[in-house]
Amino acid sequence: MKLPFISSPRLQDRIVVFFVALLMVVQLASFYFIRYAIEETAQGTLREELRVGARVFRRLLEQNSQQLVEATSVLTYDFGFREAIATRDRDTILSALRNHAARIKASGMAVIGLDGNIVADTLAESNSGRPYPYPDLVVRARTLGRTSGIRIIDGKPYQVVVVPVLAPLPISWVSMSFVIDDKAAHDLQRLTSSDVTFVRVEGGRAELLATTLPPARRESLLAAANSIIAAGREGMTARLRDEDYEVLATPLEDTGGVRLFAILQRSVAEGLAPYLALQAVLLFLAGLSVALTLAGGIRIARRITRPVERLAEAAREIARGNYEVSGVRGGEDEIGQLALAFDGMVKGLTERDSMRDALGKVASSEVVQQLLHGQIELGGEERDVSVMFTDIRNFTALCEELTPQQSLFLLNEFLTAISEVVEAHGGVVDKYMGDGAMAFFGAPVTRPDDTQRAVDCALEIRRRIEGLGPALAARGLPHPDIGIGLNTSTVIAGNIILRQRGTKYYPGTNVGMGKDNTLFALVEGVVAFSRGTKDRQLVAVEPAGSKA
Repeated sequence: MKLPFISSPRLQDRIVVFFVALLMVVQLASFYFIRYAIEETAQGTLREELRVGARVFRRLLEQNSQQLVEATSVLTYDFGFREAIATRDRDTILSALRNHAARIKASGMAVIGLDGNIVADTLAESNSGRPYPYPDLVVRARTLGRTSGIRIIDGKPYQVVVVPVLAPLPISWVSMSFVIDDKAAHDLQRLTSSDVTFVRVEGGRAELLATTLPPARRESLLAAANSIIAAGREGMTARLRDEDYEVLATPLEDTGGVRLFAILQRSVAEGLAPYLALQAVLLFLAGLSVALTLAGGIRIARRITRPVERLAEAAREIARGNYEVSGVRGGEDEIGQLALAFDGMVKGLTERDSMRDALGKVASSEVVQQLLHGQIELGGEERDVSVMFTDIRNFTALCEELTPQQSLFLLNEFLTAISEVVEAHGGVVDKYMGDGAMAFFGAPVTRPDDTQRAVDCALEIRRRIEGLGPALAARGLPHPDIGIGLNTSTVIAGNIILRQRGTKYYPGTNVGMGKDNTLFALVEGVVAFSRGTKDRQLVAVEPAGSKA
């Protein structure tokens, strides 16, 4: 199905539509590939930023652990605190722990005896005398001098550090813990520029521990948690409710055998925001280029089509016979060359028609066509030709009785009638000889019934000349008799070319016999036919007078 604006008959419309459509196709293809590249780049950038964020996250945990160790060590070096531990003054120990925890904003602190039992605990005072729930940390601290890890306390993740109280040998252990909750996750979000979620996976089921995500998207994240964890550090794209996120899971180390993961998320829409601004600029530039192309295409199309339209109008004028036109004047481009060629064509047509008109007054249309098409060549060929001679009887005597104007009028009427009848029957008037004319049938154009045409022409000339009587009488002129002679035989029909001029020649018995018959016709006043003509005629000829 063709669109009407594409199949428009106007060249200008088709040029403009083509260029605009071509540009739009290129622009759309470019925009598609640019958008695809932008999305791929943005996705790669987001995932790389998540990987960097994961490394930063792990580094932050390490730094935070180091800071906790140092903060805890400050307390263990306090003489009063060591004395309280040595005397097992529980109230003094709790007071010192609470003050120090508040000063460094720790969630809780505890003192563990060398026997592994809790001496004092700010998180739960009732834990006093109970075994410390994470003896592995104490063992590692005894080996390394200090240690840290992440443990689940009352269903919440805590970063726990354990350092010895030396006097100078270890007399107890101090444990300090910091809860990892939504507030801690937001602190990490500000440092990593990513949403942070902590989950625990147990029995294939993910449990949310802390997150920076809004509540509406938390269920979607938990549903996709196993897939996210399976993707590992390569990351993936997850649909969290109504928005896409690039997500990456990193496992937390030293978690006491519990599978804990930190999942970092970056909103794809937020990551694409800078690129969307670039897309808007590209769309604006694309629209501007289409507008400029449309304006430029219309201007160029008009510069092409307007001269062509004027040339078409000039051609229509020439078809109507008006040669007083010329091509559109242009420069040195193709349109200007076309206009010059058009003017040359008009000049050639004018000269040809002028030549045809001039030749048409002295020769038949067939001969004129041969002349114009360069078909007259030197030499000849044998043809069966019927030659006809006709003239006015006693024209010399008549002229003595008429004025020159009357003689000229009579001669014009006579020769005009003969020429019209000859051409109407397909003959060629070869020449005018004073008051007579010589015509051929069968050369230069050959027809199968040339002889019959010559006979019919002779009879028609006789009737036509007889019909001139009333018109001549009205002008006070006599009605002269005519003589017509016909002969048909084989002749050499050809042309003699003499440098700038040429003439037909028909050597053979035909011409001579025709002339004799003409003389006979002049005497008897009838149409005389040679035996060759009678033998070749197609129909019988009515008796023409007293003697045939």
